[in-house]
Amino acid sequence: MDTAAAVADALLCVCPRCLRLSSRRIGPRRYCPSCWNRTREVRIGRNAKGSQPRLQLHTVGLVVTRDGAAQREHVADVAGALEAMMILAKSAAGPVAFGRPGVEP
Repeated sequence: MDTAAAVADALLCVCPRCLRLSSRRIGPRRYCPSCWNRTREVRIGRNAKGSQPRLQLHTVGLVVTRDGAAQREHVADVAGALEAMMILAKSAAGPVAFGRPGVEP
């Protein structure tokens, strides 16, 4: 197995939000059970105790370079840029590079 394939296999076991290893995935097969529950709390506007959740979700824009072509991608309902990069890296079929919008890679 080459290095890129080994890294891709290792990424499948990492939750993109908390970066913990977890073999169990919930929702769109993206998050560990704990992060999925926090996302659900944000969507309904309250946690189990009835108060406002501390987690805030955003839409993050990134410049993604695939096969030599740079394109802008937006990832919705993420806690930050690192989570957005992890999600895009997990779905990539080949090498991928990231940058900030407005900055040419």
